[in-house]
Amino acid sequence: MRLENLQQIIEIEKQQSVSKAAKALYMSQPALSGALNHLEDEIGVRLFERTPTGVVPTPEGTDILQLAKQIMECTNQILNYGKQNQDLYGEVTVLITQAYGFLYSDIMVEYKKQFPKAELNLQVRTPEKIVEELSQGMANIGVTLWELLPEQTPEVLKNAGLQYETFGSHSMMAFVSQDNRFAENESVTLQELRQEQFVAYSPSYWAATNRKIQASNEPLVMTDRENLKRLVSSGRAIALMPETFAMHDLYCDQGLIKLIPIEGSENFSKGIDYLLYPAKRKLTLLEQNTIAILREIFTDIML
Repeated sequence: MRLENLQQIIEIEKQQSVSKAAKALYMSQPALSGALNHLEDEIGVRLFERTPTGVVPTPEGTDILQLAKQIMECTNQILNYGKQNQDLYGEVTVLITQAYGFLYSDIMVEYKKQFPKAELNLQVRTPEKIVEELSQGMANIGVTLWELLPEQTPEVLKNAGLQYETFGSHSMMAFVSQDNRFAENESVTLQELRQEQFVAYSPSYWAATNRKIQASNEPLVMTDRENLKRLVSSGRAIALMPETFAMHDLYCDQGLIKLIPIEGSENFSKGIDYLLYPAKRKLTLLEQNTIAILREIFTDIML
């Protein structure tokens, strides 16, 4: 078994396809299939199986892939040892929530500026999905608003094997159009909002928040940040979201969307900025430097 064999199975899992993985690795599909078959024979277990949605790891394959990723991370750490930032290479997967969508380009630009030879895989996930994927070793670092809901506690993160840092806090706000009946209010209660048509950016988030609201109408679900705000600005729905959604946003800057503070919503209206990473293993040099970049960006912008 060679290190490239580990790189190959990691890429197959990432692409969920042998042919796509072969293309990404600049190999022919028969060559990659042959290498996979040889590795499975050498290890003595089947690593992948075909499904209608693509190639997925077997239970044994999932365990092997987790070990393979750890080996590749350690290898990169050895190869990067003593190098300056400009020379660091490898891949880091960072997960952020929609609440920080406005920082997506800032993070990408700063990362490439500091680490031109490294690859940043930056993806948007819900808070719960970020915790899940980090705990399973599917990502390296996460940034999320946490504690917006009662079940989002620091203990959940500790039990998932995650270390965390906090930066600031952000209130939950009612996002309404400039013509909404609450647009000029200094504040609004959840009870006053119950009859409104809501739009939410994820079904799971709405299910949790609605335990407090008890809304009369079924929500619209709009996972795309831009379309969600277009819907709110048109007056067809309102949204309950952290105030970070208004940062560097044209709809809010131009007054097309108003933010109304929510009154009397204890254990619901305040979210904390959390930077998450594994607690049970030593971080690679690239991971440490990526965390430093994120720490600087979030400290500067959120405070």
